[in-house]
Amino acid sequence: MKIDYTHQLREVLANARKGIPENEFCGIGAILYSDFDGLPVLPLCPEKIINIENSLAEQLAHASLYSNPCHDGFHLISDKLMLTHTNQYFAPPLPIDKAVYADPIHHHGARYISAQIGSLMPCVYCTGIISEKDDLVVFKNGREVK
Repeated sequence: MKIDYTHQLREVLANARKGIPENEFCGIGAILYSDFDGLPVLPLCPEKIINIENSLAEQLAHASLYSNPCHDGFHLISDKLMLTHTNQYFAPPLPIDKAVYADPIHHHGARYISAQIGSLMPCVYCTGIISEKDDLVVFKNGREVK
């Protein structure tokens, strides 16, 4: 049976958001990947420890708290649905086909565009973000999955 990673990621992100108080929320970015070695990432907080006793949603919520000095960047989730790295700078390569970019009329930010074009990478199943305005978006192959 094939796993619907986009549904799984959407559910985990929604549950993580529920665990973050309004005054602590500044957005979340996540990458669900198949091969870590293929990801263009750099740690923003190399010493960050992941509490494996908590659920995936709780781990994401804690890593995204505004009061946490390491709240920025993308969080990496393996195809086993385990958080492997938190707070990563994600710099996916720009696609040759510039038509994949988001509609410029909507003025999306860097996290949104990084998630969108990052979802085109062969080692990425899907990406997801929750903006500061609580918009939850999941991307697969450069397209938003509804």
